[in-house]
Amino acid sequence: MPGIKRLSNAVRKYAMKYDSSRLIDDKIKSIASENRKLSIEERRFVDGVTEKILVSEVVPKEKWEIYKEFARKIAEVSRRYNATTLLIAIDAKKAFYEDTYNADPSILDKIVKAIIGQDSLS
Repeated sequence: MPGIKRLSNAVRKYAMKYDSSRLIDDKIKSIASENRKLSIEERRFVDGVTEKILVSEVVPKEKWEIYKEFARKIAEVSRRYNATTLLIAIDAKKAFYEDTYNADPSILDKIVKAIIGQDSLS
């Protein structure tokens, strides 16, 4: 749940900030390093799942970056929102990628399902 994660990070940062045994730079670096590792792992997962879908759908390599960027946006949106708001945001992203980049809606649906584990509202 995004809210709980942000709250727990805020509590940890506050506790570290007022811990006199460590320098503030060291405290912040440790939290930033953890967050960076999680971000890199998530991006690898999202890119890997997307590549598998694109290979199975025989999408030309020139269009892969469009779909990968869509997948990254969906992962970002899924961290920020929940339930109905998430589905509305996903539909907005899908509509944007369909209109702007001429992306295939069925591939976008498969990417959404692979990343968040459910179909979006169509």
